[in-house]
Amino acid sequence: MRTWLKRLWRRRAPHLRTGAEGERLARRHLKERGYRIVETNVRLKIGEIDIVAEEGGALVFVEVKTRREGDDYSPFLNITPGKRKKLIALARLYCARKRIEDRSLRFDLVGVSLAGAEPQVTLLQNAFGAPRR
Repeated sequence: MRTWLKRLWRRRAPHLRTGAEGERLARRHLKERGYRIVETNVRLKIGEIDIVAEEGGALVFVEVKTRREGDDYSPFLNITPGKRKKLIALARLYCARKRIEDRSLRFDLVGVSLAGAEPQVTLLQNAFGAPRR
């Protein structure tokens, strides 16, 4: 890594470094399981999609939640009904922008725990579905 980039990385807020590390581990985990990463950190008007991937013919929208040492609860507890609704809206907006139609969509969650010696990565496939319009 270039020196200026290392300095910039060190200056990032700790929660941003934690999130970036969790997303890096999530991408590696997904690739090991046969996912093809299409895009990461897709910024749209209403929010951000962590990972867009393809797996088993489906377009998969992946939300990554990372917890560091001292957090004694599951990373998945932050996926509230409101967060699910926002993820669905983001996926619809993404598909509209990319002109994606008649494609199987799926929502997966990846929880990363950085507590302990070895990070723990948990994948929940098809964690929730989009309600019919």
